[in-house]
Amino acid sequence: MARRYKETESMSVREELAKKILVTVLVQIVVVHVFVQRLETYISATINLPQISEKSIGESLEFFSKGLP
Repeated sequence: MARRYKETESMSVREELAKKILVTVLVQIVVVHVFVQRLETYISATINLPQISEKSIGESLEFFSKGLP
């Protein structure tokens, strides 16, 4: 869409593509926001941050490598 937006000379096509691009970006922002909230909830339910800071780097890496349930 971005390539087509740049290459087109039609203002009406650009306006329609701009709307679709904006919606796509907004959806991506919402997805990232939900992911961050889920990650924060998972971390706080599993282990608190002071406990993570007390772990070795290897133990912390292992904890985060397990992923979300």
